[in-house]
Amino acid sequence: MDPLVSSVLFALLSLAPLQKSQEPAAPPAPPPKSFAAVDRFGTSRFTAEKLLEPLRPRFAEYEQASLAHDYEKAAPIQHELETAVKQAGGFAFVKFSVVRYFREGDPSYLTIDVVEPADVARRMTFAKPPADAAALPDPEGLLAKYGEYEKKGFELLAKHEKIKNAASSRELLHCPFGFAHAELAPFKPILVDGARRHVDDLVAIVHRDTEAQHRAFAIFLLAFTVDGARVVREIVPACKDESSLVRNNALRVFAETAHHHPEVALPLAPVLDALEFPETTDRNKASAILEPLSKKKELQTEIRRRAGTTIVAMLKLKQPNNHDFAVMILKNLHGEQTPPIGDEDVAGWEAWLARGD
Repeated sequence: MDPLVSSVLFALLSLAPLQKSQEPAAPPAPPPKSFAAVDRFGTSRFTAEKLLEPLRPRFAEYEQASLAHDYEKAAPIQHELETAVKQAGGFAFVKFSVVRYFREGDPSYLTIDVVEPADVARRMTFAKPPADAAALPDPEGLLAKYGEYEKKGFELLAKHEKIKNAASSRELLHCPFGFAHAELAPFKPILVDGARRHVDDLVAIVHRDTEAQHRAFAIFLLAFTVDGARVVREIVPACKDESSLVRNNALRVFAETAHHHPEVALPLAPVLDALEFPETTDRNKASAILEPLSKKKELQTEIRRRAGTTIVAMLKLKQPNNHDFAVMILKNLHGEQTPPIGDEDVAGWEAWLARGD
């Protein structure tokens, strides 16, 4: 899958705040003419407007190509814009993260994710590939078949078809599209049964395969197996994978597990680490996990201590899959304290965090 397409598609797989927004609209609305919002995250030296000011004509071309889903045209312009912003700001990392929401109007939001040089040691602590990394075989063609399933699922979403399948969420630790739709149902016995026959092969791929797409697919296939504790244990290292796609998939499995399978224990530390990672997809998956975990009294002090400042920074964003989770986590941490703090009251939340109530 094209990396730009992946950055758009994987960010929008449904999580708690987005489930309602992904109900089908009929007929699909024409594509929007501008991003619903443009945020920047990771620096206080520049606003998004300031970063884009000298790039406006080229940015307009990128915006139109992206909203038209012309990824072949958008990809090189995105690279050009990211390079220009990186040089202008002296950043260690820059990524334009576009998230499209399959709801009425098909809105897309852009976040300019950056990392300041002084923050690299804190925000880019990724694991290096293992010494025994290799190109591993695809067991029974499971990875290829999962790729077909995913392609079909996104095609159905793009047509605004209703494919959410609560039964799959209960049965499996994670399943992005379920198997209820007639065009997805044939994949279930192949993928679920195959994953359960090849657990050890899939674990090896997650840990050692040189191809990021294979590692990412193997994580989702492991979520079709039955030993939740082992799945969690085996994919914890992938939460620090150098590939944002692999990190996304590992964290997404944790997020769905946290929401639908509370009987499976999840570690807090790698989730808090991931919240600081550079990309929108890191933050939205990590915060999706933190939302249910932040209801647990025994975890609230650590979440607030390590993540409070970042969560309040996310509250300032327009990007729904960052902003909405920030609201829910802060309200969970605040509890029934009085006076209440408004959902959009950034100053109020900053003051509460500073007081240490």
